[in-house]
Amino acid sequence: MRTDDLILKCQEAFREKELDLFLGFERSSSGFLKPAVFTSLESLEKISWDPSASLNLATFIPRFKGKKVGIIAPGCVSRSLVILINEGQVSRDRLTVVGVPCQGLIERKKLGDLKGVRFLDSQNGKFTLQRGGQIVELPLEDYLSESCLDCDHSGPVLYDYLIEGSSRKNPSGNLEKRVKALVELSPGKRLLYFKKEAEKCIRCYACRQACPMCYCESCFVESSEPRWLTAVPEVADNLIWLLTRVYHLAGRCVQCGSCARACPEGVDLMSLLAWANQSVSELFQYQPGLEIGEKPALGEYRLEDPDFFWGGGLTEGKKCCS
Repeated sequence: MRTDDLILKCQEAFREKELDLFLGFERSSSGFLKPAVFTSLESLEKISWDPSASLNLATFIPRFKGKKVGIIAPGCVSRSLVILINEGQVSRDRLTVVGVPCQGLIERKKLGDLKGVRFLDSQNGKFTLQRGGQIVELPLEDYLSESCLDCDHSGPVLYDYLIEGSSRKNPSGNLEKRVKALVELSPGKRLLYFKKEAEKCIRCYACRQACPMCYCESCFVESSEPRWLTAVPEVADNLIWLLTRVYHLAGRCVQCGSCARACPEGVDLMSLLAWANQSVSELFQYQPGLEIGEKPALGEYRLEDPDFFWGGGLTEGKKCCS
């Protein structure tokens, strides 16, 4: 995808839709992309998109209620926007989406120490860095975020304008295998695994801040009456935080990986969220963020839903109220 094409398309959208602002990315001093708000046609000359963009821009949408907003959206961002529309956080008629192809996003933690490293370019499945005075070309596939390796909707599902280009195909299935391995563990061993992950958590809440679905104006972790968690990141409280967030996101998470990329301690957030989503998919045949107007799987009562309560578990052919 050529940057010139992106600039012209975003400027076209800004002008034709009479937008108040446009959400996208611009180059930082290190060459990696950083989120930016563009408020004029001239400012959009700095807009850019490549695999060094690490944040889901839909996270910022609820902050601009009442504004006419444009946004760059690969697959995961477009799915997040669909959910935000369905949940009443943004009006479709005040949102303009420029869909972009996505080959996956770089997991910066895989690059090691980034001190003195500068991102230069990305094309043809490779990206170029300047490190220690040397130019290094690396294969993109080896440095992709885990969420991107397993993405099955890399192209935008919602857009008003579209940048032509190829998106990544053929999910690896690694995350699905990890979830299956967790499910097959005994309850005791599974609890030990979760405790081990919870021990890493310092409760900085970077995962929450990076997540487009965590848009609540007040969070239970900040409540003082009642106080749900202690200020010290102890394992028991960490488990409460992590699992409560997972339940909150079940059937809503598009597995964009923003939370995992934001986590400074490497907590295995993706397995937890993928497990919850897989359960919702199996029970309700539902995938989040694919259709405007669709009700959330856990926000709708249907007579044909499987029976959770009678007989001690799910029984084939047995339905609610049967």
